[in-house]
Amino acid sequence: QFITYAEQMQLLGLLLFGILIATGHSLNGHYSDGRTANERKGWWWGWALAGLILFTTGLILTATRSVIVSFVAAIVIVSLRFGGKRVIALALLSAVLITAGGVLAVVTSRREVMGQFRDESTSRRLAYITSGLRVIRAHPVLGVGIDSHKRFWDEWGFPGDYVTHTHSTLVQVAMDRGIPALGCLIWLGVALWRGLRRTREQALAGL
Repeated sequence: QFITYAEQMQLLGLLLFGILIATGHSLNGHYSDGRTANERKGWWWGWALAGLILFTTGLILTATRSVIVSFVAAIVIVSLRFGGKRVIALALLSAVLITAGGVLAVVTSRREVMGQFRDESTSRRLAYITSGLRVIRAHPVLGVGIDSHKRFWDEWGFPGDYVTHTHSTLVQVAMDRGIPALGCLIWLGVALWRGLRRTREQALAGL
């Protein structure tokens, strides 16, 4: 399935991007095989960069708009948070190139402008989200329970006969578990982000 494939390309690409950032910092010392740390760093850089280019190309060719956008956003945010000036510059340049390639792929394959939301897949997803927001307004504190909307699909005004989810993690969590649970999820993300920052600083201090 092309969406699953696109998400796999994104995860593998981000993994290699993390390796590029981790090996991009100055290292000292020698290893048992006689190579210096910088020589090993160059070896990792080459393979990681080649893999990143390969996976990014595969992602772009899927013309999956949401995954391409999230991939670009992740690269920019991670580089701003964890990278040096050169990494940030390269990440911003890569973001522009990936965005341009993604727009070209979408326009070529779907014959539509990326900024227009008139295609069936996009309008259907917006309708799912809108219906989910109506349910949240009716049950803001505790939500309706996990996957309860599937039992009351027509009754709660979800469109179409295909029973699915809201296609939005934030809307889905708030609808299933309530707005306080959504707040906990956001807090968990912030705590994880801050923890990763401290972990990076400790790792660099030990190099």
